Order: sequence, then C-alpha cells, then structure tokens
Amino acid sequence: MANFLSKLFKPKWQNKSAEVRLEALQQLDPHNNEQREIIESLLLNDENPSVRQAALSKTSDPARVIVLYAKLNNADKPAAVEHLTKLSESLGLSLFDLIEDKTFLAQIIMATESPDEFLNSLARIQDEEALILIAQQAKLSRLRQAATELIESEECLDKVIETARSKDKKVFQIAKSKLSHIREHKKQVEQQKLQLSGLLANLKELANTDDTNLYSAKLDSLKQRCNALIEVASNDQVSSYQSLVIDCEKRLQAIQVEEAKIASVSAETKQPEDQESPSSDISLEQQDSELIATINTLEDTLSQLSERAAAPQDTSAIDAIIKTQETRWIESTKEEAVDKETEKSYKQKMSALRQYLSALQKLSQQQARIESLTQQSSYEAYKELKSILDKVSWPDNFALPALLITASEVMAKSEEHEQAKEQEQSKIEAELNQSLTALDKLLDEKQLNASKQKIQQVRKLHKKLTKKRQNHYTSALKLRSDQLNELRDWQGFAASPEQERLCESMEALIDKHIDPQEKSAQIKQLQERWKSLGGAQDPALWQRFSNAAEAAFAPCAEYYSEQGELKKANLEKRKKLAAELAEFVEQINWETVDWKAVEKINRQARNEWREAHPVDRRHGRGLQEQFNQTLAKLNDKIDAERGQNLAIKQDIVSRAQAFAESEELSTAMQGAKDLQSEWQKVGITEHKKDRVLWKEFRAACDKIFAQRDAQRNKAKQEHDEKLAQTEEIVNEAEQTVKQTFSSVKDAETSLASLRSNLKQVTNVNGKKRTELLDRYNACIEALKHQIKQLDFERILAQWNEAQRKADILAIAAENKEEIDANFASTVELSKRLEERFQARAKASKAQKLTISDDDLAQELCIRCEIAAGLESPASAQERRMQLQVTRLSEGLSGAASLSREEQLEQLLIAWFAENVFDTKTREIYTNRIDACIKQVFGAAQLASQKLASETAEPA
Repeated sequence: MANFLSKLFKPKWQNKSAEVRLEALQQLDPHNNEQREIIESLLLNDENPSVRQAALSKTSDPARVIVLYAKLNNADKPAAVEHLTKLSESLGLSLFDLIEDKTFLAQIIMATESPDEFLNSLARIQDEEALILIAQQAKLSRLRQAATELIESEECLDKVIETARSKDKKVFQIAKSKLSHIREHKKQVEQQKLQLSGLLANLKELANTDDTNLYSAKLDSLKQRCNALIEVASNDQVSSYQSLVIDCEKRLQAIQVEEAKIASVSAETKQPEDQESPSSDISLEQQDSELIATINTLEDTLSQLSERAAAPQDTSAIDAIIKTQETRWIESTKEEAVDKETEKSYKQKMSALRQYLSALQKLSQQQARIESLTQQSSYEAYKELKSILDKVSWPDNFALPALLITASEVMAKSEEHEQAKEQEQSKIEAELNQSLTALDKLLDEKQLNASKQKIQQVRKLHKKLTKKRQNHYTSALKLRSDQLNELRDWQGFAASPEQERLCESMEALIDKHIDPQEKSAQIKQLQERWKSLGGAQDPALWQRFSNAAEAAFAPCAEYYSEQGELKKANLEKRKKLAAELAEFVEQINWETVDWKAVEKINRQARNEWREAHPVDRRHGRGLQEQFNQTLAKLNDKIDAERGQNLAIKQDIVSRAQAFAESEELSTAMQGAKDLQSEWQKVGITEHKKDRVLWKEFRAACDKIFAQRDAQRNKAKQEHDEKLAQTEEIVNEAEQTVKQTFSSVKDAETSLASLRSNLKQVTNVNGKKRTELLDRYNACIEALKHQIKQLDFERILAQWNEAQRKADILAIAAENKEEIDANFASTVELSKRLEERFQARAKASKAQKLTISDDDLAQELCIRCEIAAGLESPASAQERRMQLQVTRLSEGLSGAASLSREEQLEQLLIAWFAENVFDTKTREIYTNRIDACIKQVFGAAQLASQKLASETAEPA
C-alpha cells in the first residue's frame, strides 16, 4: 500500500516522461532555495538533453552556473558558456567580469568554438600557466596563437615550443620567434656590459697613465661612450665609473694647472721691453698669438703622431683637437685678415691631421677583421687584407700602428706565394679551356664514351681552380653536362637494337664449345662493345646481358683428347647443321615468318658453322659449297624483307621532316612521339642504311624539340617580366606603408590605391605568387592598423577635451559664475557630447549650474569600471555589488544590446557633460575614470591589431 502511494504522489519532475518533467520544470521558481536545488539536480543528473537545457535556462544566477560548470556533462558545457555570456551581457558585463578564477576561464576558452567573444579580452589573463593551457589545448588556432603572443617568460615559451613542435606549426613559430627575440635582447645587454667593462678598464688606465698627450679629449671620449651604455650597467659598474671619472677629472685639473704655469713662464720670457704699446697693437699681438698657438698645437700633434702611432680608441681625442683648433682659428680671423703664408701653413697641417684621423677611423672599424686575416694563409684572406689596407690608406711620414706593421709583414710574406699560386691557376685555366674545346668537338661528333671521359677531366681541372675562377666556368660546365645527358638519352634509344643483338650473341656463347681462352676473349669483346654503347636504358636488358655473360663464363666442357676426334665431331656437326638449315629454308612459310627469328637463325647457323672448326678439308669442301648455297637462298629472303622495312622507315622520316616544318607545335610534338613508337615497331633492316635514315629521323625530331624549347623560353621570359612588374608593385606598397599618415583620410586614400592594384598581384602565377600576395596583403593590413591607430588617437583626444571642459564647468559651478570663452571646443566632439556641454553652458549663464552629489559620482565611476572590466577599490566593493544586483534584478535588456565601448561612452557623457562635480570629488575619481578610458579603447585597439596581423586573409 505504501509503495502504491509513493508512486501515486511522486513529484512530476521525477516522472519517467521527459515531457512531464519539462512541464514540471517550467513551474519551478529559481528564487526559491528548495526549488532551485531541484532545478540544479535536473541540470546535473537528468538523462534527457532537452530537460538539462531547460534547467540551465532556468538558472539565472551566474554565480551558480559557474559553480556547477565543472560538474556538467561535457556536451552541456558549450551551452553553459553561451548562457553565462547572455547573463553577463544582461548585466552590462563581460564573461571576464563574472569569472575571477583564470584557470577556470582558461578551460572555458579552450573548449569554445567562437573565438571573437574571447580574443579582445584575452590580454587580461595575467597567469601565464593559464595562457600555456590555452596555447596548448584551445580548439581554435586563433585562440592558441593569441595566447602564445601574450606569454613573456622563457620557461613558459619553452613549454609551448615543446608541445607545439610537431602539432601546431604556427604556434611553434610564434613561440620560437618570441623566445629568440628575448634571448637576443639578453645577449645584446650582456655584450653591452662587456663593452662597458672594457671602457671602464680604459678609464682606469687613463687615470693612472703618465701620458698626458690629448688627455682632456681622451677623457671626454670615454665619458661619452660610457654614458651611452650606463643604462645596462650594474651597481658596481656605476660606482666604479663615478669613482674613475672623479680621479680622471682631478688628474686633468692638475695637468691644466701645470700647463698654465708653463704658459705663464713662457709669456714672461717673451714679453717685449716696451710696455707702452697702443691698444690696437696689443689686440693684433693677441690675434697673432692665437693664430700661432693654433698652428703650434697642430704642429705638436702631428709631430707626436709621426713619432708614435695613436691607438684606435684615440679617434675621439684627435677629432676633438680638430674641432677645437678649427673653432679657435675661425674666432681669431673674424676681425682681421691673415697673411697667406700663415693661412697656408694652417690649412696644410689641418688637412694632414684630418687625413690621419680618417685613416685611424677606418683602421678602428676594421681592427678585428685585420687581426683575423693576419692569422690566415689563404689567397682569399690575402686579397681581402690587401683591399682593407688600400681603403685605410695610412698617410706617409706617420708612425705605423703595431697592427699595420703586422699586416704589412704578412702581406710581404704572402706576395711571392700568391704570385706563384696565381701563375698555377692561370696554367690550370688554360688547360681547362683546351679541354672544353676538345669536349665541344666530341659532343658535336656524338662520341658518347670519349665525351664522358673528357668531361671528367674537365671537372677535375675545374675543382683545382679558386672559387672566383670556378664561377666563370660554372654555367659553361653545366651546359656541357646537359648536352652530354641529351646525347646519352638519344644514344640509349638508338643503341637498344644493337644491345638486343649483343644479348643474343652473349647467349650464343653460353653453349659454345671453344677453347676457354678464346671464349674469354669473345666475351670481353662483347662487353667492351656494350660499354661503348654507353650502357642500357632498359634494366631488364642489362640483366639479361649480365646473366648471359655469367653463364658463358661457367666451366667449359672438357677438351677432346685427340685433335682427330675433334675434327670428326665438327664434321658431323656441320653435316647436321647444313641439313637442318636446308630443311628450314624449304619448309618455312615466308608469309607469316618471324623475321627477327630468321635473322637469329641465320646468325646462329653461321656461328655454329664457324664453331665446328677445324674439320678435315678433304671431306668438308663439298659440305661447305652446299651450306653456302643454302645461306644464299636465306639471304635473298632476308634482303627482300629488309628492303620493304627500309621503305617504311623512309616514309617515317618524311613525315617527321614535315612535322618539323609545321607551325602547329603541339601537333608536331605528338606526331614526333607517335613516329618514334612506329620506328620501334618496324621489322628488320640493313644496319648501314638504317643508320643513315636514323640520323635524318633524329635531326627532324631534334628540330621539333628545339622549337618546343624556344617556346618554353619565351613563355618563361614573359612570366619573369610580369613577375618583375608585380614585385615592383609590392615593393612600392611596402614603401607606402612605411609612411606615417597625419590623417585617416590620407591613409584611407592610400588603402584604396593598394586595393585597386591587388588584382594585378593575384594574376601572377608560379611559386612566388603566394609570397607576393602575402606581402601585399600584409601591406594592406598594416595600413588598416594605421587607420585604426589614428581613429584611436581621435577618441582619446575627444575625452581629453571633455575632461578640460568638465574642469571649466566645475570651476564655474563652485564660484557661481559664468563660464569663460575658453569653454569652446578645441577638438571636434560627438554630436551628443557637444549638445550636453552646450546645455551645461546655458545653465551656467542662467546661474542654474549645480554640483552633483558625491554618491552619484561614486556610482558613475563604479559603473564605468564595470563596463571597462576593471576591479574597483576594496572600499567600493560593497557599492559595486549593490549596483550589479540592482542591474540584475531590473534586467537591463537595453544595455545587453550595446557593446562595451558604447556602454562606457554613455557613462562618460554622464560623468563629463550631464553632471557637474566639485574639484575635490573629480580629483578622487579622475585616475579611475582615465583608467577605464584607456582600458576599453586602448585594449580593444591593441587586441585588434594583434589579431589582424596574425589572421590576415586575402583582401
């Protein structure tokens, strides 16, 4: 009874019928805790997909959907993500705002098949482990690539490379490129640190040196170079640099004091007795002293450099002397003219010093390369070293640096060796030219074997030449190789009948009973003949010949012990052979005979007759006459057949020659191939006459194939010209996108021009088409990016202007006064925003401009942060939750249809133009409002550019 009642009063949502459960589910209230648990139970456990889908739709709390997601059936998870997205949109939020667990969010992204809703916000995931999961396991390649772009650490990139190596080529390339860039940057920093260490060592040496020559200029040069690298310096290096600079500056001060004393003593000894010279004379004397001092400084510097060579690091110091003395001369000659001798002396010394500086700079640039070349002994190293020394052009009458002394010694030692080597190379080159001439003659004469031997000789000589000389003959050698291959192909085709006969001859030797030495000689002759034909084109034919040769070399039958017995046996053989041949000639049906077999029998009969030797002449003379008469009858039949076949081949030659004169190349080509097949099928012919016809036939075919080659070359030339024009278009496009446009209009004009030329790029055929099209599309995408960037800058400028006008409104409201003329917009604003500001301006004139309360300011700021997907401060979390719950309960369907940018724009208009807040309140929220603007418009722009650069498709 109890069991019956339990079935009778069982809830409908537990009914066996899915339709009943669906109907019951529609009556459940998700806001009732007990009924909400029933809905969730159906969502997780019901066996019917429709019931589970209906239960999911009834779950309106995003937090509960997030909690239940992990327990859902895998088939229901995509629907759950879609449901969460709709719930977030109804709240004016994104899925990223609802889900704080980034690992869980990564799992949702990996399972999605709609990348657009996640790509723009993917950059907000800071956890690189979550990004690794997306890069490795996301279903869509665009998501995997975008996640890889956001990974920055070497360790994480190594993980992505390891998993993507053989699975995802694009992700592998992105990760490898980023990792290479990071490591290259580190390597550059390390190199800069090493360079700085070297400079610090030079600075330390300068602080302790006794050489005061050019001290100030050397110190300035080292300071300038150190300052350029100080950003990568460690704390110890910075401290060491500062200490060394102080030491050097103290040393410089002491040197300057000492020089001043010396100059004072020198001036006193040269002071004239007459102290009452006019002021004008004093001025001239001062000018003369400055000019003389300049010339003396230059002369002293040149004198020092002639006695001791400057080091490469002294270039900055010498450059400083040139500039200071040049300035000194110009200042001293402004007022008064200079005599020609003094000016000539100055110019000569200044020119010599400039020439020295130029040579020293070139030596400094090539220092490492010169040091490397002096350690090498090759001809190429000698030539490069000579070229570098000629470019340095060290001036005469100056001391040589140690590096140039070493280089000069190496050059002197290498000169004789290189001259001998050059003579040897010239000799080899002359021999090579002679061999090429001989090879051309052999190729013209169609001598295959001799040509193969000669080309091997040419190649050996070619390898003995230097690389530069080899390059002169590379194309010539390739041309001869091609000609040899063509000759081999034709002779292989022509040699097939002869090789067939050689196989038959070799097979005949298998059963020959001749002296072993004689048999060996005959086999060798056949093999040499085979080699002279250049090998077989048909492997089966060669195998047949090889097998026959092996069988022929098998042990021979025992020699007859007695010469007499041998003659008797041979005589019996000849009797039998003569009888069989006579019977064959009389009984064969000449209408259906196999003529190749007849030729074979003829040859075989002759061979066997000769093999049956020696015989007794007295008994064998009559038998010989009988055999000759039978052979004559057989030869008459064979000659008749050969004549008919020769006429057929003559007809084939005539048709081939007609094809060679035809203008229809494709028809001629096919006709030549068909005629070659016909030629193969023609029966026996006389060998000598056959060779004459074969040469004519081959010449006609060669002419046809030459026309084909000419046509192909013409088509290739036309294709190359078209390709060159297209490459020029692509290059011009790449130059265009390198420009920085000042306005969207200019950029869009260039974009339209690029698109108009796209058709010409797509018309290119061949291997480079994809490359050129990719490059051109990349230009289009790059220009699109510039347009988007310009638009982004316009948006930011608009909100900056709104900020300025809002500040003016706030001041006017606080001071109860009208706004001033500065309120006019300096940047074009949106129509709606401009209208709101104009309304505020009218309110100000009517003294109706009021300050909005702080609570409204906080609410607008939090709503901006919600729209931008930013976290609010901890103190505002409670207020934020209230706003979210309020928006959920009100079901803000209108906001769901707006994008995040549109929602934020509405809120910003309310913040800047529809309400006026006092200065203190604005200062509290200004940074947060600015962050929202940058987050929404800046992040969208960045994500759009990255996505477009990776997924660019043909326009």
